[in-house]
Amino acid sequence: MFPFYPLSEKLMKFQQSSWFWTIDYSETPVCDVTYDLFTADSPGGAAANEIMIWMANYQSGPISFEYDAEGEPIPVASDISLAGYTWYVVHIP
Repeated sequence: MFPFYPLSEKLMKFQQSSWFWTIDYSETPVCDVTYDLFTADSPGGAAANEIMIWMANYQSGPISFEYDAEGEPIPVASDISLAGYTWYVVHIP
């Protein structure tokens, strides 16, 4: 189980992180690098929503409510510019 660290909105403004990963290409990897953020209705409350930020993927992809004919997720919002990157948003039931 991954650790869960509740943070107030005020503290979240100052959180920084970094990561490093390698992929073993000798086999057929299926992997992703994500940040999982959970929101709650009250401090210390149960998780009400999950926000996954996909930083990288290899032969993997986000789970989506809808897919197109090629199997790609259909975003509910796209071309979102943030921090020098372009993002899209998918809905997960």
